[in-house]
Amino acid sequence: MPVIEVMLLPDMEQEQLEKLYEDIWDQIEKISALKFTRKRPQDVTVLFPKDMMLKGIGDYFLVRVSNLTPKPERTTQVLMGLAHRLADMMERWFPKAKFIEVIIDEKHPTTVICAIDKTSS
Repeated sequence: MPVIEVMLLPDMEQEQLEKLYEDIWDQIEKISALKFTRKRPQDVTVLFPKDMMLKGIGDYFLVRVSNLTPKPERTTQVLMGLAHRLADMMERWFPKAKFIEVIIDEKHPTTVICAIDKTSS
């Protein structure tokens, strides 16, 4: 089962976290080749781990999608589409973010990384 972890989030109310969770599912469902649906939320675990160090919270974000089972329809292009959707979603949620990185790890050596770096301007 894939796991999506959204790290370095600032403190958020439960209602906001639930909205972010729904937005993540919106992005997942827009990539039909993934064949995931919120009708079966147990197929994807979404986590919001709390960071113990305050440095970077709210300025830098890491979204990690791991344990994704390789399938012929899950091409690099499909995974890049998911990475860009998640990165764009994070930018909408946190427009003042300086750096957003999305990493997708499959159960084989292909790793897809998408980053929005506003510090190199």
